Order: sequence, then structure tokens, then C-alpha cells
Amino acid sequence: AVGAPSLVVDPRRRRIVAAGRPIHLPPAEFAFYLWFVWQRLEGRDPIPSPNEGAPEAGYASHFLAAYRSLRGPLADLERTERALVGGMTKDYFMQRRARLRRRLEAALGEAAETYHVAALGRRPNTRYALTLDRAAIRFAAAPEAP
Repeated sequence: AVGAPSLVVDPRRRRIVAAGRPIHLPPAEFAFYLWFVWQRLEGRDPIPSPNEGAPEAGYASHFLAAYRSLRGPLADLERTERALVGGMTKDYFMQRRARLRRRLEAALGEAAETYHVAALGRRPNTRYALTLDRAAIRFAAAPEAP
């Protein structure tokens, strides 16, 4: 029998431990996931993807805050900042989500469903959120303030 879902977020090692399995993530995917972990822990409502042709400056700033909080070599930080200078586009948002989902599915199989950034509702009102119980989420080491 599989135990209750649990997620350990380890920013220092840029990995998560989901269902007892360590999963290393590239910086951009880790930062995207960390942003949604923060949203979940703060009890925020699910968010829509940016509208086509209307990049979201707030999303870019939250994502970059998560990105900058990571430790270790972030060779592509400047490139990422440049890509988001006008805000986060719908394409960027959906690409990060898809890449993260593929990595979770490769590591966890069907169990990934519990841990991915879920699409809630139907178009055009789809919202995105981590739906894992907040009590199941903890940090291995608290990320230092950027």
C-alpha cells in the first residue's frame, strides 16, 4: 500500500522528494514548482495562465524571486531574466508546466498526478495550482531570502 502523499522541497539541492522518491529538477522547472509550492502554502487561489499576447509581469516577478532563491550555479539566470523582461508569456508558462510534468511522470509514473501543477476547470476559465494537501508539504532547508 502506498502511504499518504508527501512532498519535501529541497532548494539547496534543487530537488524535491515526492512519494519518497528524490527528483532533481533543472533550475527553471524547480523555480516554477517552488512558485506553486509557495502559492499553495500561502493559501492563494489557483491562477490562470497568462493571456495570449498579454504577458503577466507579476508572474515573472514571483517566478524570478523563486529562481533567485536557489543556490548553486545558475548560468542561465541572465537569459531567464531577459526572457521575462516584458512579463511571463502564456507559451513560457505552459512550457515550464509541461516540462515539469514530464519529469514528474518519468520519476513517479501514475503517482505524478498528485504532485503536478494541476489544471482546474475548463477553458477559457482554466486555473492552475498545486492541489497537494498543505500539511503534506515541507522544506528540507528553508530557502534564504533572495
